Amino acid sequence: SELSGRASKGTTGQAVSNIEQQILQANPIMEAFGNAKTVRNNNSSRFGKLITVKFRGGSIQGASIINYLLEKSRLVMQSKGERNYHIFYQLLAACDCDDQLKSALNLESPDFYEYLNKSGISSISGVSDEKEFEDLVSAMNGLNFTAEEQMSIWKLVGGVLNFGNIKFEVDKKGTADDGAKVGNFATLKLGADLIGVDAKE
Repeated sequence: SELSGRASKGTTGQAVSNIEQQILQANPIMEAFGNAKTVRNNNSSRFGKLITVKFRGGSIQGASIINYLLEKSRLVMQSKGERNYHIFYQLLAACDCDDQLKSALNLESPDFYEYLNKSGISSISGVSDEKEFEDLVSAMNGLNFTAEEQMSIWKLVGGVLNFGNIKFEVDKKGTADDGAKVGNFATLKLGADLIGVDAKE
């Protein structure tokens, strides 16, 4: 992502200050979606990133961030004592405290979701997922994410959690090989509605 393009208009000094703040504000966003609790580290980065800062005349003019090699397998399975990516727990904690957000997303507690309830841990001692979510939203606001863009992201995260709860069952066919079908269509519909697609398709 390119941060220089998000700098607010103003004097040169103000623009430089804005860029510096945006570089810092990008960190909570990347950590929410790319960091997780492991048995050795409560905030372990599970991806690589390259930050390039551009200078002119000794002042920061812009920056770009490239991320790569995200640990995709963590999304569906975690070792005992570890968590999935922070964003899932942060969003669910926010829903517990925000009735409007909970109503919009229709999400439950971490124990309800297959992608979160297998490792035996859903919280981190001394860490407030609700406060971390507030910091995440503040960072997104600082980087000029609109409320609509943020809600689209929350819906996508909620959709992933619901898709992880889909169950499949045998679809017996009298004249052909057996197939598979979704056994809990209501769960599929919850996820599909969140990401804006037709569950029947």
